[in-house]
Order: sequence, then C-alpha cells, then structure tokens
Amino acid sequence: MKGILEFSLPEEQDEFKLAQDAWKYSIIVDEMFNWLRSLEKHQNIKKLTVEQVRNKLVELRNERFD
Repeated sequence: MKGILEFSLPEEQDEFKLAQDAWKYSIIVDEMFNWLRSLEKHQNIKKLTVEQVRNKLVELRNERFD
C-alpha cells in the first residue's frame, strides 16, 4: 500500500511544511506524556500551573525545531 500527498507549491507551502514536520509533533506529544507521567510517578506531583506546562511544551518544541 502506498500513500501519496500532493501539494500545489508555493500556494500550499504551509500545509506542506506541516505534513513534513508531523512526526516531530508526534514525538513532542509522547515526550510530554512521559514527562507528566514521570512527575506524577517519581515526584508525586499531581498539579501543575498552565505556565509550567507551557514552558515544557516550548522547551520540547525548541528541541525538535531548532
């Protein structure tokens, strides 16, 4: 089985880039899940602020996209 994505460039450049980088977003979600699980399991942390979660997401995004 094959799957082929076609984009009309340059009009669909943003969509093309998103499809190209989707695997990075998938890894970020997995890393975020594991980080949250680790905080709860090993540090017994049950609650975080929105700022803490946002900062972690920014950190993970910067690791993948820099």
